[in-house]
Amino acid sequence: MDSDTIWEENTLEELIKPFEDNLVGGVTTKQRILNTNQGIIPKFADWIESIRNTYSFKSYSILGQIGCLPGRTIAIRKVCFDRCAKQFLEEKFLGIRLEYSDDRSLTNYILKQGYKTVYQETSQVYTLAPVTWKRYTKQQLRWSRGGQYNNLRMFGWMIRKAPYLGILSLFDTLLPFAVVGSIIGAIASSLLKDTTRASIIDNTQIDRFPIYLTCVVLSITLVTVLKFLPIIIREPKQLFYLPIFIFLSLFYITPIRIIGFITMAMDGSWGTREGGYTHNSNEINPKKYLPALVGITLIVLFSFLFFIYN
Repeated sequence: MDSDTIWEENTLEELIKPFEDNLVGGVTTKQRILNTNQGIIPKFADWIESIRNTYSFKSYSILGQIGCLPGRTIAIRKVCFDRCAKQFLEEKFLGIRLEYSDDRSLTNYILKQGYKTVYQETSQVYTLAPVTWKRYTKQQLRWSRGGQYNNLRMFGWMIRKAPYLGILSLFDTLLPFAVVGSIIGAIASSLLKDTTRASIIDNTQIDRFPIYLTCVVLSITLVTVLKFLPIIIREPKQLFYLPIFIFLSLFYITPIRIIGFITMAMDGSWGTREGGYTHNSNEINPKKYLPALVGITLIVLFSFLFFIYN
């Protein structure tokens, strides 16, 4: 349990119920943000939690394959932890000891032991989101790094043993690169190739880039509206915040995901809590730059593909 998490009266009672199934190794809770009245950042954080509670947690839980049991409050079968404790405390990625994403790492060990990881909606907890962009960005960057390095080192196992989780994790990793690559490729195509092309609709000569950009925006808007629908049904006034959610998802979270991938092997301070972990190591390890090389290659590859097919 995180130090800044608040339980309801029956949180623990509900949390341990899934362990009646001997195959359940870990359980996570429904999570909500308390300080949504302190600005757009806590609101945005709560929207993300609501979407996760409504969709991803439930879909993964049906298969017993939640990829990350968030550390705000999780319960782990003791035998699972005992088996992996030594490895968990000593694990490294590309030869580097990373002091974040411990909840994701523990979830990996539970899944690898053949146990299920599930979501218990009736067990609810509350927490506070950062209220400044600096702290929220540091939090999101840390989560992005931890999630993606764990996806990478677990990918082989997931494809063989949990293909649904593996495929969605792959799409989750590649999507930000595809979005940025499509924009770069479309701009390059508009600038470097013939700027006018025949319109299918009226056979006039128009620039394809504005049409392409409009289609991208409309498709992202449609997907976001569908994801946001449960929140709007519960609180209709939230509809007015939908454009903000779309903007932040596309132009704020997407770059953070890419930076998180590129720097996933670079340990860093938590930066969001007083007394939290502070990175002090001066160890030189060239391997930490490998994700940056892969990330840049992905951007170039997607940009080239969208350039030649635009």
